[in-house]
Amino acid sequence: RRTSRNPLVASNAGKRNTSEGSTEEKLVIPDSVAGRLIGRKGSYLLSLETQSGAQISLSPRVPNMTDRIVTVVGRVGEVSAACKLIKDSVQSFEDLEV
Repeated sequence: RRTSRNPLVASNAGKRNTSEGSTEEKLVIPDSVAGRLIGRKGSYLLSLETQSGAQISLSPRVPNMTDRIVTVVGRVGEVSAACKLIKDSVQSFEDLEV
């Protein structure tokens, strides 16, 4: 089993409050798992949004970059739930690559 750096980085700098109790958090994920996180025709991402209630979007792929930015927006509890789902998903996707 390979050992890697933390596959997902979330920092306090990635959090900000938006309008009326809504918050935003940005996470960094490896580009290698972005496709799985999105799913066929966006199905996996839609499932995460449905489960958490938050809005989730990924930055476009940039040549020569190894990471992508995931933006999560919603109420605090929704964002927290979405971030946990994303972290768990990324970890399981990386475990499959071993």
